[in-house]
Amino acid sequence: MNAIPVQFSFERLSIRGFRGIRRLDLDLPVNKPLHVIGSNNSGKTTLLNALAVALGGGGFHRFAPVAFDFFHDGSDRAVSDFTVTLRLRANDESGLPAVQGVGNPTRVHAIEVRGTTDSSGTLKHQRVLLDSEGKPILLSYRTPLKGAAKREFAGMGLGYRRFYARLENIRDHLPDVWLLTPQNLYRSLYEWRTGPLQRLSRMLAEQFLESEWQFEFEDGSRPMPATLIKAHAFFRESVEAFPFWKGDLKPRLQETLAQYVGGQARFALHPDVQHFKDWLAQQLAVSFAADTGGATTPLQRMGDGWQSLVRLAALDVLSQYPGQVARRVVLLVEEPETHLHPHLRRKMRNVLERLAAERWLVVTATHGPEFTSLARPQVVAKLWRKGDDVALGTFDTSGTSNAIKFQEKLDERGNHEMLFAQRAVLCEGKDDCWALRSAIQKLDPTLDLDARSVSLVDTGGAGNLKDYANIAQQLGIPWCAITDEDKLANGQVNPLTEKVRRALDAKRGANDQSVMWPDNLEACLGAPVPKKATPDWQAANIDPKPLTQMKRDHPAFMAECARVLSWIVR
Repeated sequence: MNAIPVQFSFERLSIRGFRGIRRLDLDLPVNKPLHVIGSNNSGKTTLLNALAVALGGGGFHRFAPVAFDFFHDGSDRAVSDFTVTLRLRANDESGLPAVQGVGNPTRVHAIEVRGTTDSSGTLKHQRVLLDSEGKPILLSYRTPLKGAAKREFAGMGLGYRRFYARLENIRDHLPDVWLLTPQNLYRSLYEWRTGPLQRLSRMLAEQFLESEWQFEFEDGSRPMPATLIKAHAFFRESVEAFPFWKGDLKPRLQETLAQYVGGQARFALHPDVQHFKDWLAQQLAVSFAADTGGATTPLQRMGDGWQSLVRLAALDVLSQYPGQVARRVVLLVEEPETHLHPHLRRKMRNVLERLAAERWLVVTATHGPEFTSLARPQVVAKLWRKGDDVALGTFDTSGTSNAIKFQEKLDERGNHEMLFAQRAVLCEGKDDCWALRSAIQKLDPTLDLDARSVSLVDTGGAGNLKDYANIAQQLGIPWCAITDEDKLANGQVNPLTEKVRRALDAKRGANDQSVMWPDNLEACLGAPVPKKATPDWQAANIDPKPLTQMKRDHPAFMAECARVLSWIVR
């Protein structure tokens, strides 16, 4: 009979008297991220830290309470104790971890951190595990002494003694905790023992050692990884046997140090990491580099903006490997918008959604509107101050109406984001933006406009195209302008449209482009003239058509969209 795996998630976070929060109870979602919003000093960071404290991770494995950790009211009166409680959920009891001393195992239903102030003013804390009734689980690893043994061993501290079950008793069942902040950007990438880049490096090292393959090098074929493992052992042993070290420097160091410490000193020179897999993972983590067109630059030498992209990219890649995502993480991200422009903020939002969908607990504390959405799968929790208390409001987007989701999709991208774009597609109106986005998704479903930092801009009319093109030109942003051919009843082109196109031609540089819908968008899509090709009409009549049907029914339109796509990816 196969053992039932321990498989649980986190259900609720309860805070009592911790830092700036007197009382807060927050339900934690499953399969979708939680975005915590609110003004400064509303408690967002405290909430993230409380989760990390409860799990003893994210930099809080050596947590020791200070006065700041005990809630102070408006009159600066401090509470004498605090609790942070993290409740577990599972489909049934068998999915929860268990602890055992003498007697039957007890299922763990919650983790609790208790901070206290004793009579002398000393601040203490302990993490305990709670049972189904919310009571601390007490264990003993000894049975009571009885009869003659009780008399014989009296006063020796033996026998039945109970103690609280602790977090370490279930550590093997807990996920990693990654608390990513703007302040720990570098450390989270290169100094932590666990983190997004370390996880990728270890995955690569594991795959390297598990896969047998042939490496063609110089004069022959080398069996891998056996050759490199032998080379690593060869390197270690050759360093130990190096005559200058063995016969000169090593004895000299031993003799000299012995004079200082008064005993026989022993030295060994060898690579820092003994196990080859750990050594390989460590080397990979610090050796990633980028070719930026000049000298190859180690990523750890680049600025904060690049480091943010590395951290985002590492999370993105992890989300694409089921085996890595299966090793779950509590991912806590403070101000994920830092150093990222709007396109990449939305890209990161999508990455966090993928990770949450695989049962990672993903919680952000953000001021970035790009992370919150009424149309995406997420829960938004808003905190605000009410005197000494923190109020909480939450909204699960699964309750959003289709009409609101449609409107958000229509209005999601403000034109100001064009300032951050790598390329800008300038459209006369929202109808053109909608039609182009839908066609590009059909032509290349793998294309991610946000990842490429491409903005589709509703300019509000043909007359505004040249102004947006001028802005793009001044900022060095390549642009592609789309206009209607705009023929009049007499077959002549509308003079105003012709004037706009001439102005665009005068501004167009080597990397810019102009595209034209034959006649107009409505004619290309076969829209009824009175209704026009509005986004709601397109959503009902054009979007459902597959690519083959679009090419058959609207060949001129799809040909122009293909031109735009080629310009985007070139």
